[in-house]
Amino acid sequence: MADTLHVTVVLVRHLSKAPNANPLYRGGGSIGIIGAARAAFLVAPDLEIEGRTVFAATKFNLAGKPASLTYAIETVQVDRLGFIPRIAWLGESQHSAASLNWAQGTSHEEITALGEAKDFLLGVVADGPTPAKEVRKQARDQGLADRTLDRAKSALRIRAIKTSFAGHYAWQWLLPDNSANNAKVGLKDANNEGLASFDEVVEI
Repeated sequence: MADTLHVTVVLVRHLSKAPNANPLYRGGGSIGIIGAARAAFLVAPDLEIEGRTVFAATKFNLAGKPASLTYAIETVQVDRLGFIPRIAWLGESQHSAASLNWAQGTSHEEITALGEAKDFLLGVVADGPTPAKEVRKQARDQGLADRTLDRAKSALRIRAIKTSFAGHYAWQWLLPDNSANNAKVGLKDANNEGLASFDEVVEI
C-alpha cells in the first residue's frame, strides 16, 4: 500500500512491561513489526530535565544511526484557532535508546546512582584517554557498581579505543568529542614522561 501510494506508514506502539535490555524488543506486539520497519525510534522523558522528551533511534536501515534529539511541547496562540500545542525542537541529546530504555520503571535511587556515575566518569576522562582498568578501580573505590558504570558510559557515549604495546592490548576510555588522533597525542605525551609508546590505536 505504501509503495503504491508513495506514502510513509508510521506505527506508534507502547513499551511492554517485560524487562529487556535491548530496546528493539520492548515494543508491544509481534517482533515481526520491528523486523519489517526500516526505521524505529524510542520516545521517552529526558532523565535530567523535566518537561523535555528524547527522540532516539533504535533501528535505522536507511543510513547511519542519527543522533538523539530533544523536544518539548509548548502552547502557542494562532489567529482564529486560539491556543494550540506545538513541538519545539531543542537540539541533540547524549542519551541513547538503550539508556532511556533502562530508565523506564527504575527507582529514584537507581537514577540517582546513574547520575553520580556519569559525574564520576566525566571527571575521570576529562583530561584525555584513561585506561579502562583504572576507571573501573576508581569507580569501585567510590562505591559504584560495574553495571551502573557501564550504563553511565553508554549514556555519555564514552568511546573505547584498543591500544597495543609489544603485543599486549589494553583498553582506554575517552569522551565522544575526542578523536582517535587526540588519543594518539595523549599517548605520545605519556611517552615523553618516560612511558613506552604504543604501536597501535584502534577505535571501536
